Amino acid sequence: MGLNSWNGTGPAVLAPPRKVIWYAGQLIAHGTIVIVAFEADSQEGHRLVTGFAPADAVLSGPGWQSDGPNSSESPWILNDAPAPVPRKSLVIGINASARGEHPYEDWVVQLASPDVTAMSWRAPAGWPAVDHEVDARARDGLAMAEVGHVSGAITLTGLSIGHRRVRKSLLVGVPGDPSSTVPDLMPPGLPPLSGDQQMEETGQGRGATNVNTDRTLLTGICYGPSPMMFSAQAAGTGSDTRIGKIRCNDRPHTLAWTGASAFISWDTSPLTAWNFKTADTSTAR
Repeated sequence: MGLNSWNGTGPAVLAPPRKVIWYAGQLIAHGTIVIVAFEADSQEGHRLVTGFAPADAVLSGPGWQSDGPNSSESPWILNDAPAPVPRKSLVIGINASARGEHPYEDWVVQLASPDVTAMSWRAPAGWPAVDHEVDARARDGLAMAEVGHVSGAITLTGLSIGHRRVRKSLLVGVPGDPSSTVPDLMPPGLPPLSGDQQMEETGQGRGATNVNTDRTLLTGICYGPSPMMFSAQAAGTGSDTRIGKIRCNDRPHTLAWTGASAFISWDTSPLTAWNFKTADTSTAR
C-alpha cells in the first residue's frame, strides 16, 4: 500500500494500514485487467475499497503508480465507502473496462456469499437502451462476465444458491458509493466538422475545455438521461455566460462562442455519454 488516496479524493493513507482484509484479487478480461476488493484503515475509519487497472501497468512495476513525469499518477480506478457490517446478503460489485480493439470492453465483477453458484445481470446497450441478460457461474461467490458496450448502469437481477434462485434488482457497485454504479459508456459517433477542427473529446458526465479563437463552433452529440448544458467564462472576467444546451436525441447540435479565449464547461448526468468537437470559424468565408 503506497497510495496517497484511494482515488485522488478519498481518505488519505499516510502509512501502510495496520490491517488489510482481502476480499478478492483477480485477473479478468483475458488477463488484461486486474481487479481488487479489500478493507483497510484510513483517517476516515475502516473502508471497503474496490478497483481495477490495466494488468500491464501494475503487474510489472510498483503497482500503485505509473511511470511518467508525475510520480503520483496512478493507473488504478478506485471506489470506496465505509466498510459494511458483514452479512450473508452483502453483494459487492465492480464496473471494469478495457480498451483494446474496440473503444470500450465493459466487464462486470460481483462478489457475494461463497455459497452463491451463479449470477445474472441486465446490461443496457444502444440508445434508446435495450436490455440484455448476461449470466455467469460463480466460484466461491465471485462471478465475472463481459457485458459488451453498455449505455447505462448494469443491474444485478439474480443469484443462484444451489437449486434456489434469488431475484435481485441491485445496481452493480460498492454499497454506500453511488458513483461506483456508473460504468464506462460507449461514446456516440460524430461526423467531421467544417472549419479548422481544434479539439475532439469523448467521455461522459461533466467536462470542460479551453478555446482560443475569435469564433468557435461547438458541436456535440450525446445519449443519456440529461442534456449537455454549456457555459463559458471569458479570460479575465471571472463570470460565466450560458451558451446553450445540446439535447441528447441522437443528432448532432451546434453552439457558437464569439469572443476572446474562454473556459468552456458543460454539465450533465454521469450516465450521459458524449462526443464533442470544436472548430475555428473565425477565418471561414
